[in-house]
Amino acid sequence: MKFTIAIPTFNRPDLVVKSVESALKQSKVPFEVLVHDNSTGDDTERALSHFPKDLVRYHRHSNNIGIAGNWNSLIDVAQGDYIKFLNDDDQLDIDCLADAEKALGVYEAGVITCRANYVTTEGSIIKADARIRSGQNYFVSGESCGYLWLKSALPVRTPTHSFYHTQTALKLGRFTESGDYTRDVFLALRLAVAKGALFLEEKPLASFLIHPGQDTNKIPLQVRVDDQNDVKRWAYDHCNKMIPRSELDVELNAVVLREALLMIKCERWSDALHCFSSAIHSPRGTSVAAWRLLQREVFPGNYYAKFDQFRAYFD
Repeated sequence: MKFTIAIPTFNRPDLVVKSVESALKQSKVPFEVLVHDNSTGDDTERALSHFPKDLVRYHRHSNNIGIAGNWNSLIDVAQGDYIKFLNDDDQLDIDCLADAEKALGVYEAGVITCRANYVTTEGSIIKADARIRSGQNYFVSGESCGYLWLKSALPVRTPTHSFYHTQTALKLGRFTESGDYTRDVFLALRLAVAKGALFLEEKPLASFLIHPGQDTNKIPLQVRVDDQNDVKRWAYDHCNKMIPRSELDVELNAVVLREALLMIKCERWSDALHCFSSAIHSPRGTSVAAWRLLQREVFPGNYYAKFDQFRAYFD
């Protein structure tokens, strides 16, 4: 078993050095480190020049080929059985790859998702992803993944959270050019439906840096809502007819309400008002969607327990 740690970067020379350093500290398993650079200058290349070329394979594109293009270029040349993406402002725990390899000895999967810490620029932990069942790893079969995603009970997340089965990712067409807010989780979901999903729950295996320059902070509200609902519709088409069409409408409305809560948290008051107005005037079961959203946001453990029958837990 070999892993590829793939680091796409764009104009973050100081941060990407720390990402590469965390990648090189991985223990006990064979891996390669790739850095593909969309930067407008050569600052990143200079910052990484002290890393041995046999340990870090660096490539700078002759022009900016976009986020999806950069991510896909890494998949195209990855030599690992699984590709572990690492955003250029994030870091990996030393046991990240080793824990994934251990879990793959129990179940093969199209995608593996780990938990992560969220940290400040000073290194303080703000929070960690919630865990299920006091930290037991678990597997979900592909037949159930579309349904669980539609019900917001399949926590596949961002590239830094994820390992992708390389050959299956290539077969499925890699990342899409569309879906600026969801192209990462959409690939993870398609891999999960194709080959099942593993979830590493014991401890956080990555760290996200919280800072004002994060790309997701720049995506307009309507794009966020539309992209999420497009993935919900895809999941509905691949949920093996486990719910009626009317429940899809409720789930779409729940996305709007969840965004309203996030907008309040970010003090984006006009966007929050827009979301609430859209939900109130929607014919899609607003009250039901609001309650389900409250369950997910306030009582995630209780909500997830409702779907325990779809998870195969293991140590």
